[in-house]
Amino acid sequence: FVLKSFQRGSQAGIARAHGGLADCHLWGVGMKRDNAPIIRLLEMAAEQGDPLGTYRLGWHRYYGQIVRSDRTKAVELIKKASELGCVDADAELARFTLLGYGQPKDQEAGLARLRSLADELASAKRR
Repeated sequence: FVLKSFQRGSQAGIARAHGGLADCHLWGVGMKRDNAPIIRLLEMAAEQGDPLGTYRLGWHRYYGQIVRSDRTKAVELIKKASELGCVDADAELARFTLLGYGQPKDQEAGLARLRSLADELASAKRR
């Protein structure tokens, strides 16, 4: 059911479905694992403005998973995902700032960003 839903959604051009179908290929959900289409699917999701797909494409590019590493492009993608509202991207950028990965190292700014994220998540849980 999950695989068919993502396949139909992806064929219909739904951004989040492209990312979901990439997950099915990555984890072998309803099919044999297949890395070949993952980056193409995540690129389609990112081009359509899907926050999670954009983040995951950046993550794969940064760490050289499935695709050749391009840290400059990766940081751009992760920043875009953060701007689109992806909390995972926010946390990754905070970590990058703390450690100086792909941008100048700034421990104070990185910790401030992490504290802000923690406060936002705690506030959301209280609602």
